[in-house]
Amino acid sequence: MNDAAQWAPARRGESPAEGVAEIESAAEKRLSPNGSGHMIWHVWGRGVPLVLLHGGFGSWLHWIRNIPFLAARFTVFAATMPGFGESDDAPEPHTPETIASIVSAGIDHVLPPAQRFHMLGFSFGGMVGGLVAALQGDRLLSHTFSGSGGMALTRNPVEPLKNWRLAKTEPDRMAAHRRNLEILMFADREKVDDLAVYIQNWNTRRGRLRTYKFRHLDILGEPLPKVKGRLMGLYGSRDAIIRGHLHERERYLRAVQPDAVFREIAGAGHWACYEAAEAFNTTYMDMVQGIGGLKG
Repeated sequence: MNDAAQWAPARRGESPAEGVAEIESAAEKRLSPNGSGHMIWHVWGRGVPLVLLHGGFGSWLHWIRNIPFLAARFTVFAATMPGFGESDDAPEPHTPETIASIVSAGIDHVLPPAQRFHMLGFSFGGMVGGLVAALQGDRLLSHTFSGSGGMALTRNPVEPLKNWRLAKTEPDRMAAHRRNLEILMFADREKVDDLAVYIQNWNTRRGRLRTYKFRHLDILGEPLPKVKGRLMGLYGSRDAIIRGHLHERERYLRAVQPDAVFREIAGAGHWACYEAAEAFNTTYMDMVQGIGGLKG
């Protein structure tokens, strides 16, 4: 496996497609069963395993600015969940519980037997990860929610998103994606770069699973008390969806585990792991320090 830590996005003169291809070429691809098809995993690095679960209408690309840092400290297993990206569709019913069962079985398939691991989930991936965490029992070291729902807590109304499917030209479609990133994913519109727009375009055109219908429900209330590993939250302080209500997420997690760790990334939006990647990476390492033998 090549060293992903040597790769950095947006090198001078490099297109987003070239940057994505470069880091993907450093990965080992693994497959796990998904109904009659497969779920795809990208794997980099060496060390304690870290499972990354992307957000709705996403793929492993949601973590592109985190992988080089994390792969220098973990063996990173970046999932592309069923119904997203190049992974095959999940069998019916398309529920978080169905997706979680496939992801959990996938972890058993691609990780070394009985190997303990950390897990980090963005948005929808955090919610699915909470279900997976309960299924994995003593094997889980920690699960961190980032920008995640599934807790039936307060959500802010947001400006309606642009319908990129109605765009008649490529520039119009990319402009719609850029605007949607400004509305929903970023706190600082100046940080919406060409790579982010490229990823949004690639992901949304391949996203078949509709996740929005689950975000208002309390998906996690029953499974979280069964989780054996440490529960943690790492949210952007200016997340458009929950700005002003982060304390509710912290209180929710600490009602389950009084010692749950909760941190905010100052000034970052929903996609904090991209918008404020450096702060996100170092804060995450501080949070997991000492869990499972990690020393930061």
